[in-house]
Amino acid sequence: MKQYKPRSGKGSSQVTHIARGLWALARGKPNSFQLLGEDKESFLRALAPHIALILVSFFVRLKSDTTLISIKWALFSLCSLLFFPVVIQLLSGVFKRREYWLRFTVAYLWSIWIVGCAFALILLLGSLFVHSSNPLIVKAALIIPVIYSLWLTFFMILNGLKLKMPFGILFFLCLFGINLLGGVAMLFLFHNEFLHYQELLQGLPPINGMTS
Repeated sequence: MKQYKPRSGKGSSQVTHIARGLWALARGKPNSFQLLGEDKESFLRALAPHIALILVSFFVRLKSDTTLISIKWALFSLCSLLFFPVVIQLLSGVFKRREYWLRFTVAYLWSIWIVGCAFALILLLGSLFVHSSNPLIVKAALIIPVIYSLWLTFFMILNGLKLKMPFGILFFLCLFGINLLGGVAMLFLFHNEFLHYQELLQGLPPINGMTS
């Protein structure tokens, strides 16, 4: 398949192609992979915003947390981010799709922002129902971006790695297991911090009976 490369010109900047690729990926369009890119440069472009976010959050956390906690959180986030492409490359080799690992990884890294925007949108819309007599509407609405995230991941597996349905399901389960292990590791390393934040949240006043 011929690889898509952004043309140099006034109307074809990299930002424009990334935006078009994100919009196409959010809707499950196969051409999103070509728009976002499938080479090493595209991978670095997809990786850069995540690294920038880690650095920004590190300096922000320095004002509220101790230096040790901030460094530990930044190192864990950075290691998790860099460990993910290695896992994808190994898994794609197991499924004999190593030539497509960059194609999938670039799309997956960008999809994290799409899912984040979906969560933010649902929270924004859910805030309109804060005064509703049935707060379960807000809680149920949070399931929508979760389902969307699972669907988008499965779409990228089938179209990015070009796997058939049975192998796509198996790859999805492997990826889900790895993410689950990462979550367990995060809880283990930052158990005390989570307890501290939970105490802070419990100290907040309830909002229209929406406390657990």
